[in-house]
Amino acid sequence: MPPAEPSVHSDCVICMTNRIQISVGMKVRLRKLHPCGSDVWVVTRTGADIGIVCSGCARRVMLEREVFERRVRTVLDTDEHGTETDAPGAPPGENNT
Repeated sequence: MPPAEPSVHSDCVICMTNRIQISVGMKVRLRKLHPCGSDVWVVTRTGADIGIVCSGCARRVMLEREVFERRVRTVLDTDEHGTETDAPGAPPGENNT
Protein backbone atom coordinates (compact mmCIF):
# COMPACT_ATOMS: atom_id res chain seq x y z
CA MET A 1 0.00 0.00 0.00
CA PRO A 2 1.54 3.38 -1.04
CA PRO A 3 2.04 6.05 1.61
CA ALA A 4 -0.75 8.60 1.94
CA GLU A 5 -0.30 11.94 0.21
CA PRO A 6 0.30 14.83 2.63
CA SER A 7 -2.69 17.12 2.86
CA VAL A 8 -2.33 20.64 1.47
CA HIS A 9 -4.02 23.43 3.36
CA SER A 10 -4.70 26.78 1.67
CA ASP A 11 -3.95 28.66 4.90
CA CYS A 12 -0.68 26.85 5.62
CA VAL A 13 2.30 29.18 5.11
CA ILE A 14 4.63 26.30 4.18
CA CYS A 15 2.24 25.01 1.49
CA MET A 16 1.73 28.40 -0.19
CA THR A 17 3.75 28.39 -3.39
CA ASN A 18 2.15 31.08 -5.54
CA ARG A 19 3.17 34.27 -3.74
CA ILE A 20 2.30 37.70 -5.12
CA GLN A 21 5.30 39.81 -6.16
CA ILE A 22 4.68 42.98 -4.13
CA SER A 23 6.44 46.25 -4.88
CA VAL A 24 6.03 49.79 -3.61
CA GLY A 25 3.75 51.83 -5.86
CA MET A 26 1.66 48.94 -7.18
CA LYS A 27 -2.12 49.36 -7.20
CA VAL A 28 -4.31 46.49 -6.00
CA ARG A 29 -8.03 45.87 -5.71
CA LEU A 30 -9.05 44.22 -2.44
CA ARG A 31 -12.02 41.92 -1.93
CA LYS A 32 -14.08 44.24 0.27
CA LEU A 33 -14.91 47.91 -0.13
CA HIS A 34 -13.40 50.41 2.27
CA PRO A 35 -16.05 52.45 4.16
CA CYS A 36 -15.23 55.43 1.89
CA GLY A 37 -16.45 53.34 -1.08
CA SER A 38 -13.09 52.62 -2.75
CA ASP A 39 -11.58 49.17 -3.21
CA VAL A 40 -8.31 50.33 -4.82
CA TRP A 41 -5.19 50.60 -2.65
CA VAL A 42 -1.56 51.62 -3.30
CA VAL A 43 1.31 49.70 -1.66
CA THR A 44 3.62 52.02 0.32
CA ARG A 45 5.71 49.52 2.31
CA THR A 46 6.82 45.92 1.86
CA GLY A 47 8.32 43.41 4.24
CA ALA A 48 6.74 41.14 6.85
CA ASP A 49 3.92 43.70 7.00
CA ILE A 50 2.52 45.46 3.93
CA GLY A 51 1.62 49.14 4.13
CA ILE A 52 -1.25 50.27 1.89
CA VAL A 53 -3.04 53.59 1.32
CA CYS A 54 -6.67 53.86 0.22
CA SER A 55 -6.95 55.69 -3.10
CA GLY A 56 -10.32 57.12 -2.08
CA CYS A 57 -9.62 58.72 1.31
CA ALA A 58 -5.83 58.28 1.83
CA ARG A 59 -6.30 56.11 4.94
CA ARG A 60 -3.11 54.18 5.81
CA VAL A 61 -3.35 50.52 6.88
CA MET A 62 -0.73 47.89 7.78
CA LEU A 63 -1.53 44.23 7.06
CA GLU A 64 0.47 41.08 7.64
CA ARG A 65 1.76 39.70 4.33
CA GLU A 66 -0.43 36.57 4.48
CA VAL A 67 -3.56 38.63 5.23
CA PHE A 68 -2.72 41.03 2.39
CA GLU A 69 -2.25 38.16 -0.08
CA ARG A 70 -5.61 36.63 0.92
CA ARG A 71 -7.44 39.95 0.53
CA VAL A 72 -6.03 40.93 -2.89
CA ARG A 73 -8.52 40.35 -5.70
CA THR A 74 -6.47 41.74 -8.61
CA VAL A 75 -3.28 43.67 -9.26
CA LEU A 76 -4.22 46.73 -11.31
CA ASP A 77 -1.25 48.74 -12.58
CA THR A 78 2.40 47.87 -12.05
CA ASP A 79 5.45 46.20 -13.51
CA GLU A 80 8.56 44.81 -11.81
CA HIS A 81 9.92 48.36 -11.33
CA GLY A 82 6.73 49.73 -9.75
CA THR A 83 5.82 51.91 -12.73
CA GLU A 84 2.34 51.99 -14.22
CA THR A 85 1.49 49.80 -17.18
CA ASP A 86 -1.65 49.30 -19.26
CA ALA A 87 -4.58 48.13 -17.17
CA PRO A 88 -6.17 44.78 -18.06
CA GLY A 89 -8.77 45.20 -20.79
CA ALA A 90 -7.56 48.67 -21.81
CA PRO A 91 -6.36 49.35 -25.35
CA PRO A 92 -2.55 49.48 -25.63
CA GLY A 93 -1.12 52.88 -24.78
CA GLU A 94 -4.01 54.01 -22.59
CA ASN A 95 -3.63 53.84 -18.82
CA ASN A 96 -6.89 53.11 -17.08
CA THR A 97 -6.39 55.11 -13.87
